[in-house]
Amino acid sequence: MVKRPARTRLLWLTAGLLLLALLWAFETDSLPGRGTDGPISCREYKENINSLYNLIPNDTPAEERCRLTPPRCGPTGLIFNPAGMQSYYYRSQCYHELAIASLNEAHCAAVVERQSLIFDGSHFSQQACLASVRQIHADRAAPRVEPDAVARISTLTAAFDREQHLAVTLTLSPDTPVYGAYAIATTAHLHTDNTGNAPDTGVTVALNASHPAIRRDRQYARLQPVGGEVLQLTPELGIPASLTYRANTGQLVDYLERSARREFTLEVSLQFLESTAGALADPDIRRATYISKSTRRVTAPGR
Repeated sequence: MVKRPARTRLLWLTAGLLLLALLWAFETDSLPGRGTDGPISCREYKENINSLYNLIPNDTPAEERCRLTPPRCGPTGLIFNPAGMQSYYYRSQCYHELAIASLNEAHCAAVVERQSLIFDGSHFSQQACLASVRQIHADRAAPRVEPDAVARISTLTAAFDREQHLAVTLTLSPDTPVYGAYAIATTAHLHTDNTGNAPDTGVTVALNASHPAIRRDRQYARLQPVGGEVLQLTPELGIPASLTYRANTGQLVDYLERSARREFTLEVSLQFLESTAGALADPDIRRATYISKSTRRVTAPGR
């Protein structure tokens, strides 16, 4: 009777270890019948990942390069990677990039998502590949917006409230700008000297914006926006447009306290992304012409 609990625990421990072994085998494609290599083995490929010219000559055509890449070989468990890129196959990545470079949807058929119970590998999938290629075609066919028509920061003011939340107010010009999606980035620069004349030194802290019209949205990543927060600019914000939002200063206040400083330079950047009618920036015009910035010295309240 005394030995039964110990035997039960041993059985549970054994079952747990077997389950972990099966999970590891599944996540690493080590299950029987899944380790199919092509002309180059996965081991060879990984050993030469930084010098693939040892296996595939540099002048190899792109499609042949993808074909030579082992089919079930790639990294997994990349928890610090962006969503969808935590687990994938090198061959799928190759065909995905080939499809985008050639704008040929046929290559997406060879993009296989790496299945995982834990990690997200949806970025390199047939569906995501097709969506990317079709989005590029749609972007190229979209109408264009001239730089002088987009909203730009006219004035910037900021003030801390009693709870040490930073309220940032922007006025925008022209009076009737192009309405739609704009990337907005709010940062604080803490300088290493007392003059504030060294913007490239010190610490830069991102201040997350909080406003019903601002959200985090990755769908515009292809347009290389100034930040991951997107402002949906509408006529309801006022004419001339005025926007007040709250900036999260928790990390900033900690830095200020540790450095025994109270002053910092607040910078807000605004980049036009897409109009409500689906018009985009002209790709033949420098991206910087669609971006406006404004800075202001701010003093944080003492505690």
